Amino acid sequence: MPSSPLPPGRDSGLGSGKRNRRSTSDIPSAAKEGRKWSFPTPFSSSKRPSNPDTNTFPGSLASFVDPGTANDLRQLHKYTTKIKSAAKNVNHIDSAWDDYVKHRERCLECCKSLVTPPLPRRESSVVSPTTLTLPKLEYQRDQSFDTLNLVIVDTESSTQSSSSRADSLRLDAHSEQCQKAAREWQTTVELLAKGLRTSLQETYNEYEKGATDEGFERMCTDRTARNHIIYRMRNASISKMISADLDFFPKYDVRFRNYDEIKKDLARVRTLLGTSSIPQSRLIIERRISPTGDAMLEFANAESEENPVIRFRVASHCLRETSSPIFGHMFNAHFRAELDDDTRRSLPPPPIRHVCADGNEVLLYRMPQTELNAERSLEILLHAAHNHNDRVPREVQFSQFVAITEACLRYRCTSPLELAVEHMWLPYWRENATDDMLEEVLLICYVFGLSENFTRLSRIAILGMTDPGSSLPHRVKEKIAAVRQAKIEQVYEHCTTTLGEYL
Repeated sequence: MPSSPLPPGRDSGLGSGKRNRRSTSDIPSAAKEGRKWSFPTPFSSSKRPSNPDTNTFPGSLASFVDPGTANDLRQLHKYTTKIKSAAKNVNHIDSAWDDYVKHRERCLECCKSLVTPPLPRRESSVVSPTTLTLPKLEYQRDQSFDTLNLVIVDTESSTQSSSSRADSLRLDAHSEQCQKAAREWQTTVELLAKGLRTSLQETYNEYEKGATDEGFERMCTDRTARNHIIYRMRNASISKMISADLDFFPKYDVRFRNYDEIKKDLARVRTLLGTSSIPQSRLIIERRISPTGDAMLEFANAESEENPVIRFRVASHCLRETSSPIFGHMFNAHFRAELDDDTRRSLPPPPIRHVCADGNEVLLYRMPQTELNAERSLEILLHAAHNHNDRVPREVQFSQFVAITEACLRYRCTSPLELAVEHMWLPYWRENATDDMLEEVLLICYVFGLSENFTRLSRIAILGMTDPGSSLPHRVKEKIAAVRQAKIEQVYEHCTTTLGEYL
């Protein structure tokens, strides 16, 4: 069968060199062996182009890569290489910064595009489902022999599995290459930030008398302290004639502001890549319980994509002081409480480093619980744990009271709200509760250890409740059912004995 020429404008996947055309006479016959062909990858040429384009991303781009994605990869690699080359030399850090400012927004847009999972491929209408196609173009199997590598597949394999394997290979290759490019950009931004920091610290060590690492850290985090130290350094240099350049310290202050800016940019990149496993369509809600906290509790709520991802920034030392065994095991290395099965299932995996929008680094804990923060329940509990008494309401609706109670039970953390429950919320609802609230009031008394109220209400429940609801803990429901059954049997036996005396 004669070889078909390449379609106009279609790349063979060989780079920028001469196209390598093969005729079908060079291809082993698969039909004689009762096998058919699959086309997962393009040919790779053993010849390298004489004048390689340094702006292309390392490695050949597969023919199935979307042209827009390919363009993002090339641009990102071009700017990454340029900025990284300049940032490696501390003496050229300002020129590296100038290049970075020109291209950072475009590079961030490329990263956003690359880490977004591609849409699944729509099934082709051609005869062979294993044909690989370029966007908006379709070629039959015998028209693609010139440009596509051939892999032998058993005839017994179904066309469906063959197609799914091709899809899987394409998506995996796309994801791996795109993630690598985005991570390379993150490394470049980190390198530039490190170069700026090194330059700033070298100047600080040279001009500040009694320079310490703690003093430099204070300059990085406290702008007021920074201005004071720069003013002192400038006066000392003038008196000692160390620096004759009057613009030296104003430029030093500008470089510090550049460092502040790149920390925020780095936070954006790290946040983007750190949440790349979460679809970009998911809503992420962040609550700052402690604006300067050192930990972030993240609830992915993966059961439904309609649920938002919720994060709480907290201070670990505040949660460590609560009575919760969950927070105790998370934040206290010397916590001695027994680790039972319930607690073990409630603990997150080891934390990862996460950079917040303000540029500060925290430890992010991926919590296993489903947490929708209903009625601001967990938010109120965490504010109480941080002693934010003004953020704890004096009056609550009954539905909010129940939601807060369920949050306290879920994290086994009641001590921050015990006073509010015992002296503000429960007295009101004990007087205003109706019969249909019995189950929820019983739950509140159980969670907060109000023994007298629990005993009295449980007796009412034993006599009146026909089906303990889902809000009560399993062991409480079992206890109520067991006691109720025992009491019913006693009453039945007593009635039988009484009737036996008179009949």
